[in-house]
Amino acid sequence: MSNWPVHVIPLPIDTDVWRPIGKRHARAALGLPQNVPMLAFGAMGGNQVHHKGGDLLLEALHLLCKDDIDEALSGLQLIVFGQNTPTSSLPLPIPVHYLGILQDPISMRLIYSAADLVVVPSRIEAFGQVALEAQSCGTAVASFAIGGLLDIVANRISGVHAEAFDTHSLAMAIRWSLAKPDRAMKLGEEGRRRALQRSSQDVVASQYAKLYHSISKT
Repeated sequence: MSNWPVHVIPLPIDTDVWRPIGKRHARAALGLPQNVPMLAFGAMGGNQVHHKGGDLLLEALHLLCKDDIDEALSGLQLIVFGQNTPTSSLPLPIPVHYLGILQDPISMRLIYSAADLVVVPSRIEAFGQVALEAQSCGTAVASFAIGGLLDIVANRISGVHAEAFDTHSLAMAIRWSLAKPDRAMKLGEEGRRRALQRSSQDVVASQYAKLYHSISKT
């Protein structure tokens, strides 16, 4: 099959459903503090799902907070979705807000929009639905450079890649994203633009139509 033509068409996302909400409004709706940097991490089962890498994020946060924390990261907090508050608290160095299992788009849009940075520390990620939804909502993403995340997250354009499974690299990726007040915001804006240009349903449907039309003429 080495000589067969190959056409790569992104998976679509409904960019009308997954769209930004004002950060202050999103945080107020979720009962979150306003003027602090906020990370978000989520997976069905939360940090108990090995391949989603919650333990790697935990280690990265300990490394991030080990030394005197940068002024830009002062007050850093974490949102966890897909998991209820555990009976025994995790040894995290920052405050954590457990929002439980939320599957409706409105709640998820609020979470993505409330965060300054969504962290996807997966060990395995064939696609990366959370990363694409977050970017479509105008929020930057930090992830390991693996699998589908290589296509979805444009390194230092719509988010940042860390070396695969390297928790120090992930800590530095988070630090870099939040180091300047407007950096994460600009990354998120580019993520939204990329989602509209590459993954919106109309764009993807048009690419399929062009491909089918070209095949029908051969």
